[in-house]
Amino acid sequence: RRMLGASGRTPVPVERERAWAHQCNTSHQRLQALFRELDTTFSELGSTTARQEEAQQDYLAEQDVEKLWEEVDGNAAKICDAQGTRLEQLTSAHQNVVKVISNALSGNPNEANRFRMAAQNLQ
Repeated sequence: RRMLGASGRTPVPVERERAWAHQCNTSHQRLQALFRELDTTFSELGSTTARQEEAQQDYLAEQDVEKLWEEVDGNAAKICDAQGTRLEQLTSAHQNVVKVISNALSGNPNEANRFRMAAQNLQ
């Protein structure tokens, strides 16, 4: 067995030192390959300016979506208000019809004539 001395004090087998050197070389090559992969992946992300522009475009798109939601909410509120108004009108008209029919059925001649005229207007 051949031995190398480190500063003449500690003998190290030559084969062991070669194995360490080989392992170190292999690990270094693997580390370089991983670094190249990382560098390639990072470069695919684009430049800082490109990422900032993309972020600005995303922000503007989000603002557009928010404006559209506000528009939808506003339109929905208008529709609900219009439906509420229409419901009030229909309820009032229904109450009037019930009143006229009730009076006509009770034998009140003035209401009976009014009922006939209202019925004719509906035709």
